[in-house]
Amino acid sequence: MIFFCGIQYEIYLDGPVDFYNDILPIWIEVREKIKFEPVNDIFTGEKVKNMTKLIVLEESKLHKRFKKNLYADTYLKCHYPSLSYCESEIKDLERIKFYDVKNYNLFVKNNKNLPNPFTPDEFHILKNKLDGLTKKLDNHKNNVEFVNEHQYTEIINEMYTLMPIYKLQRIIYQPNYFEEIKSIEKSLTEIELMQNEQDLINKIINHPNIKNFIHSHGIYFVEGYY
Repeated sequence: MIFFCGIQYEIYLDGPVDFYNDILPIWIEVREKIKFEPVNDIFTGEKVKNMTKLIVLEESKLHKRFKKNLYADTYLKCHYPSLSYCESEIKDLERIKFYDVKNYNLFVKNNKNLPNPFTPDEFHILKNKLDGLTKKLDNHKNNVEFVNEHQYTEIINEMYTLMPIYKLQRIIYQPNYFEEIKSIEKSLTEIELMQNEQDLINKIINHPNIKNFIHSHGIYFVEGYY
């Protein structure tokens, strides 16, 4: 398997969109086989109810243009699996920053229900709580501190609840840092599209089958294997 990382143009749909009745006629009309996929929660991996997406321009079509960006090499290095695929492996500030750039693009940028930013004290209380839970699991793993099955489940569930809050607040709680993240993301995703690509996008987003179900559309980060 080969790892890929970059950007692609996606249309997110929020509503009861049916492949045969709604998407297939669009394929026929635009003469393009557009990928139609469920949307999974980036933290849990579970399908988000009534949310689907169309992948209009795949990563391979935009890769060369993406690579020309000033930040592209750093972004790719920070997301290569051997370096930072897992949150626990991210150590230095640069990798954390570009990890936050990806998360901003995927679940903050078009979030219409963002919570209020934490105060610095609130954020550090949350971080210390997560650090404490992580330490307990590490101690258990290394036979330093025994955690029974019930306690282990409670710790995992609490981390499962707190981690998405932490990742979001890490991006938004400091105004200057938040603006820096937005600026880097904007630079990485401002890709000049060819006229035929823009025409294709316009035909799809204005199609009556899905027009009223569009939640958001644009350039999104993507990574995976093929």
